[in-house]
Amino acid sequence: MVFRVGDLIRMKDDCWWLRENGARFRSYTEKDRLVLVTKMVESHKTKDFFYGRVCSTGEERLWSAGEFDLVSARV
Repeated sequence: MVFRVGDLIRMKDDCWWLRENGARFRSYTEKDRLVLVTKMVESHKTKDFFYGRVCSTGEERLWSAGEFDLVSARV
C-alpha cells in the first residue's frame, strides 16, 4: 500500500517491529503501534519507505510500508 503524508497508520499484528528483539535499538509495544506519516521518500521508486512519527512518543524515523495498515487517510 502507498501511504501519503498525513495518513494515520498502525503496525500490523505480525509486524517485525513488535517482535521480541525485532528492532535493534528500541522495542515497540502495543501503545506504540500508531504512526503518523510525516514525509515520503521521493527518490525511492516503489514508495515503500516513508518517515513517520510514533504517536505515543513523538519519535520520528524511517519505516517500511509493508509493516503497516491504514487507519485513517488524509482528507
